[in-house]
Amino acid sequence: MAKISGTVFIDPEKPKIKNTSKEVDLEKSKLEDKITKKEKAEVRQELEKLEKVTRKEIFVANCVFPFDFFPDKIIIDLNTVTVIKRYLLSRYVFPLHIEDIKTVRDNWGPFFASLEIEASGFKKNPPKLKFLQHKDATRARMYINALMDLNRQGIDIEKLSKDEIIKKLEEISKLQAEREPGML
Repeated sequence: MAKISGTVFIDPEKPKIKNTSKEVDLEKSKLEDKITKKEKAEVRQELEKLEKVTRKEIFVANCVFPFDFFPDKIIIDLNTVTVIKRYLLSRYVFPLHIEDIKTVRDNWGPFFASLEIEASGFKKNPPKLKFLQHKDATRARMYINALMDLNRQGIDIEKLSKDEIIKKLEEISKLQAEREPGML
């Protein structure tokens, strides 16, 4: 076993272990001074940009009430799709980022449609939305597929107005339908 030897000098004027609240406050203020006004402004701009994007709800649909006593809901915005499953005294909220969605399927019955979303990176997929109107299920699928394509291509449409975004998503959906008959 090696023997360690050396000399330790202790400065009696600077205690090493004491850490008073004044010293902690002084250290915090030094760190805050290091963050420049420019960096703070950049952070504020990023937060404002995120706020604007999340406020742009492109589409909202509810399941039909008499057949679903606690109507489920789907909310689509530029970055996320949120599925809300309601129960008697609770609700289950399942937010998905567009890049996490693998596929979207709408299944039609004689009176209503259902919407299934398959996601990657989750143990379970979001709950199936049943008793949607046909037009709502189709629109939700079209918008999600178009947003998935835009995301894969790296195209940013955040600067457009809500109406312009919806118009572009419908155009993309029509082009997808031409490639794959029976999609609309």
